[in-house]
Amino acid sequence: MPAKGSSIPKPNVSNASSERPMENEEWKQRPPYLIQPPEEFGPVKWRAKCQCGQVTYKISREKPLKAKYCHCRGCQVMHGAPFQWAAIFHKSDLTFDKGAHGLSFYSSAHSTREYEVPTKVSCSFCRTPIMDEGRNVCLIFPEAIVAGDSDEERQKWREAFAPDCHIFYDKRCIEILDGKTKWSGMDEESDLVDDYVSLGALDRIGKLVLENGPKTFICGDLRDEISSAQIGFDVYSSSWAATVNGLAAAVTQITDNEMSNLLSQGGVELADRYAPLWFFGQAQNQPPCYPTWAFGGSPTSPDTYDDAHKTPAAPQCDYPNVGCKCRNPGVGIGNRGPAFPIYFTYKRCSDTEVRVVYNLFYEKDGAEVVGIETGHDYDWERVIIIHSRDANNMWAPSRALLSAHSGYHDLAWGDIQNTLTTDEINAGDAKNPNGVQNNDHPKVYVAWSKHAHFDDRNTGWNDPISQSTDNAFRSDDWWYYVDKSYYILSDDTTAAGKALGSANWGDATSNPPSVHASVCSAP
Repeated sequence: MPAKGSSIPKPNVSNASSERPMENEEWKQRPPYLIQPPEEFGPVKWRAKCQCGQVTYKISREKPLKAKYCHCRGCQVMHGAPFQWAAIFHKSDLTFDKGAHGLSFYSSAHSTREYEVPTKVSCSFCRTPIMDEGRNVCLIFPEAIVAGDSDEERQKWREAFAPDCHIFYDKRCIEILDGKTKWSGMDEESDLVDDYVSLGALDRIGKLVLENGPKTFICGDLRDEISSAQIGFDVYSSSWAATVNGLAAAVTQITDNEMSNLLSQGGVELADRYAPLWFFGQAQNQPPCYPTWAFGGSPTSPDTYDDAHKTPAAPQCDYPNVGCKCRNPGVGIGNRGPAFPIYFTYKRCSDTEVRVVYNLFYEKDGAEVVGIETGHDYDWERVIIIHSRDANNMWAPSRALLSAHSGYHDLAWGDIQNTLTTDEINAGDAKNPNGVQNNDHPKVYVAWSKHAHFDDRNTGWNDPISQSTDNAFRSDDWWYYVDKSYYILSDDTTAAGKALGSANWGDATSNPPSVHASVCSAP
């Protein structure tokens, strides 16, 4: 990848200088070069080797922190390929069986083969690229993983190392229409690139794969390919136009009568129709606090609205242990999370505007940093979806307000970075695709430490200060779409709302009925 490196993690990375060669070679006594016995390294999830077998290493993590395709010129040249496939791991997740023996190093920052980070690591004999090493993480290449020969083993490998996004896509050699997020430069730091190829580029396109899998375009002569397949160019053009049009998303509208019916039916169906898909992530191997019930409820039992059943607050622990003594996801990363409730309210603010509020409850937020508590007992966070009626008396979401650090991120619906269709939600595990805008269900990423809401991921900053800013770490290790049975109407006319409004939540004062009281004037 380019010298700028991975976006994980950024606070301790400097692009201006490199770590100079260590005269005493202390680096050989640190991961991933430290030779470790099995009982110290832990269970091996993956093994990898170079082409000749001189270099072998083991990985103790089931899935990388992140995987991506890099299309920058440096990666194209170094790998002799259209792009690089990289998977990011902590250094402690790797161990080379022979330590540094058999490895060659090249630091592009100083054009030296001495060991200094960032450095590119390869086999000294067959020259297979092994990894790019930064100050905090390693970028390994999944092609070197010994994945096995069976379909099941290969599928497990593909799923574990599936890329999240493309970076430096402006430098691409080929079009890859796989529905994944595409950044013109570094992820989270550059513009998004539309997932289509212009019709004017058709003369450069040779082969179009329009099967159920990714749609890949390979440079060549389009007309020769079409002729050899005995498919008329006009037929192809129609199919291609249909493919392009299919990529254009449009939020579902409802009639004025439908809106009136949804409001009269208690609001659950309206809330579900445009509800978010929620994402949660862990940093530094520490899971987050996870949403839970405010009055002792669980996935199998409802809240009991009295003081005796009020969920206790969780204490602050030393950073980065932000998820101590509170509810955690409880399942491995890369999985659907467990159920949690949404304490929702809704209000018709005018003839042309309806607002629905999705409130999440936590036992705490933040952690203790050098003796200073950065969080507090309890935490209420919310997303407000604003529905507007147009001149044709049709309703659709127009904006989303995402709570963040005592304020909101105010987003036009069409500007939300990642959305899904209702069909994708109903199909089940709808984590993908990414980068599709203006559909019915927004992807909302919950910050790891203090639970602010965002419409994008940011895995670059895991220092304590950043967690109270818009640089807060948020990822997609777990996701959950809340079932309608876990929606709890919580305005001040309900038992839930009365209990929530009268309880003492400490500094977490934005409980559902208090937000509902002024929802029409937010933000």
